[in-house]
This record gives sequence, C-alpha cells and structure tokens, in this order.
Amino acid sequence: MAGHTPGPWDNENKAGDLAEFMYITNMDGRRVCKIAGYGKKPRYRSRQTDDILNEEDEANAQLIAAAPELLEVLQMIKRVTPITHLTGRCYSAMEKAIAKATGESR
Repeated sequence: MAGHTPGPWDNENKAGDLAEFMYITNMDGRRVCKIAGYGKKPRYRSRQTDDILNEEDEANAQLIAAAPELLEVLQMIKRVTPITHLTGRCYSAMEKAIAKATGESR
C-alpha cells in the first residue's frame, strides 16, 4: 500500500447556490477529500439528498484534516514509550488505530 498524502492537511469551505463542499487539502493545496452538501436553495434539495453542510460535517472535516498529525503522534508515542508505561488496553488501542490508519489491519 502506498503511503498517505503527507500532512499537514487543512479544511476549506466552498459554498455556492447548487452545492456546498468542504475540501480537505494538503500543504500544496491538493484536494485529499471532499465532504459534500447541497446548496442553500431549497429547490436543489430533496428527501433523498443530504441537506446543506452542518456542524457535524464541519467537525468531520476538522477530524479528517487532523488525521496525519494524529497518526504521527501515535507512532511517536509507540516509538518512545516503553510498553510497561501504558496499560495493555491503551497500548492495544494505539496499535489498532495505527494499523487501521496505515492499512495494516486488513
């Protein structure tokens, strides 16, 4: 598996009449991810489609944007902290999160 797009990542909001997007971008401005909603005009929305972006969408974008730094911190903690300093449950959760983020948990 190839490595992920290097961080830091940021999120930016692009709003229009037809659609509203939050883009997660890398430090070069390349789009890594898009969270989409529908624009502010009600005629473009229906029961089958998502509404305009909301607070939960914004929180998801912030979490996604922080992912590279979160992974880096977990890997750093794993490298420098003796296993004996972490509870088995905490260490196991950390290893699972790293494996999930790096694609090793498949």
